[in-house]
Amino acid sequence: VSHLDIKPGNIMIDKNDRLVLIDFGASKLFNSSSENKTMMTSNRPPFTPGYAPIEQENGNVEDIGPHSDIYALGATLLYMYTGHNPGTPYQLFESGFSDMPNASPLMQSTIKKAMAFWRKDRIQSVAEFRTMLNGDDAVTQIELS
Repeated sequence: VSHLDIKPGNIMIDKNDRLVLIDFGASKLFNSSSENKTMMTSNRPPFTPGYAPIEQENGNVEDIGPHSDIYALGATLLYMYTGHNPGTPYQLFESGFSDMPNASPLMQSTIKKAMAFWRKDRIQSVAEFRTMLNGDDAVTQIELS
């Protein structure tokens, strides 16, 4: 399942101080029974500008996958460090990222890799993302599942 609308407004904190992802209205189920993963629907998924990768903004359903949600999670982290919504993938590609003065160099590079313009250049799995984040002394044992 891909959430397809990860953004600060869709992350809440429960009574036990755990982060909870909400609003699965845009989520899509992938059919992995065939050799090629395909979305169960061909409708163009909705997206939130600034938190959606280029393939989602362009409506390329066949190119959406875990890397699309990883982009959105990177954009959410960027928002946490800058205090403002990230630009569109085109804007970031043209102008670069906002300064993240409170983010460690490793956190900055992780966010930039998560938000790479081309999906092949992005972090490809949650496990890879977790490994990169856990390599930062400023971040300890992030639970991403």
